[in-house]
Amino acid sequence: MSAEGSATFSTAIVEPDVNRRSADYAPSVWGDHFLSYATDFMETNDEGEHKKLKEEVKRELMASISKPSQTLDFIDAIQRLGISYHFEVEIDEILREMYNSHCDFNNDLYAISLKFRLLRQQGYKISCVYFEREYFLARRVLTKVIAMTSVIDDIYDVYGTPDELKLFTDAIERSDQFTL
Repeated sequence: MSAEGSATFSTAIVEPDVNRRSADYAPSVWGDHFLSYATDFMETNDEGEHKKLKEEVKRELMASISKPSQTLDFIDAIQRLGISYHFEVEIDEILREMYNSHCDFNNDLYAISLKFRLLRQQGYKISCVYFEREYFLARRVLTKVIAMTSVIDDIYDVYGTPDELKLFTDAIERSDQFTL
């Protein structure tokens, strides 16, 4: 580069007789469908239709309040679609009501975790202690099962000789018959 800021460009000479390797890829299963795609959809500026649809979603959102798990699913869907900014007031109101009241989800882990995520996402200070207490026993049992599985796997992989492993396998198979 010179002081004036201009750049020097060089051109490469390509020899026509150079044999280049090709990956020889198979043709795409899609063909050129996406390259020649044309849509018949025409964007409209029909504000009346947009307003009507927004009001319908608001009605559905407020109507599902009596079913908390469906309401949470609906709010989640609205957020995932990226249109929740149209319904911020309604979503805030619903989540505030859920935060202040105790909704019983009958041990539905999906609904409980969705409520936890949506409330946290909305800025509510909700402790995970409730969720930890709720499933403490199940997590403790599962941890023990995973630990024992890991120990058994290590015995098979590292410590056991083939003869010892045969005896161990026979013992486990016999104990299985008693627990069934």
